[in-house]
Amino acid sequence: MPEAQTFNVKDVNTVIDGDFLSGYGEDTKVSIEKNNDEFSPFVDADGGVTYAEETNESAVMTVTLKPSSPSLPKMYTLKNNRTMFSAEVIDGNTGKYKAGGNNCRIQSIGSREFGKTPNGVEISIYIPKLNDEMEG
Repeated sequence: MPEAQTFNVKDVNTVIDGDFLSGYGEDTKVSIEKNNDEFSPFVDADGGVTYAEETNESAVMTVTLKPSSPSLPKMYTLKNNRTMFSAEVIDGNTGKYKAGGNNCRIQSIGSREFGKTPNGVEISIYIPKLNDEMEG
């Protein structure tokens, strides 16, 4: 019988410029999406396949913070000063997955909405060269 496992989103940490973020919005805390596939396959008329390796290793990390997050002012400071920084996500559930990079910048801070309930603020972080690894 397969072993039961648990997952707790509280054990997923995002570290920006050496600081652990806090005050996340609802639902998804953080996501990382590569900007390209690993390669592009080319099939010639005879059926031969050539793999063209992708040279763009960039990605975008998206973090959603609540408007009262203590981490939000730092995100604005990094954006406004055009600061380059390190960014990393660490999955503490298994300790086996890490992703991030150096020389990152805030690409955008999403619109702010003010209504009956607090809405999350999406922050897009450009990672020039994504390092992602899964141990084990």
